[in-house]
This record gives sequence, C-alpha cells and structure tokens, in this order.
Amino acid sequence: MMDVNEPVPMDNDELRFYHEKQSEEQWVHEMLNTPWAAEIGKDGSMSIIDKDGVLVFKINSRSPEYAALAAAVIVEHVNRA
Repeated sequence: MMDVNEPVPMDNDELRFYHEKQSEEQWVHEMLNTPWAAEIGKDGSMSIIDKDGVLVFKINSRSPEYAALAAAVIVEHVNRA
C-alpha cells in the first residue's frame, strides 16, 4: 500500500508543468501592474482578469471585435479609477 505522504514520482515535463502552474498567478500579478486586464482565451473568448489572474467576468459576443472593444473600454475605465 502506498503512503499518501510519499511524493509521487514525476518526469521532467510533469515537474515543469506543475511549477509553471504554481508560478502563473505570481507572474500575472507582477506583469500586469494594473487592477484589471483583458485576456483572449485559446478558444477566442474574451475575459477580464484581475491582477492576481482571477477571472472577473467573461464577455460573450458573436463578434470577437465587439468583445475586444468592450473589454478594452472596461479595462481602461477600471484602471483609470
């Protein structure tokens, strides 16, 4: 029987992925330097995230151009305040 406190062996790719996921929030926080930012998802969706990389809201639109414009206006107003 395996001890639950025993570390699970991982290869280098798994270790790198785990480390990147752990450091992603810190990286976003350091790089933004603003309260909110727009983020384009891999599926083309537009989201607004805060400086900690947490989703504030997601913009659903039939037009990616309108979604990007809306996100830009919202982020600009919040970051100006």
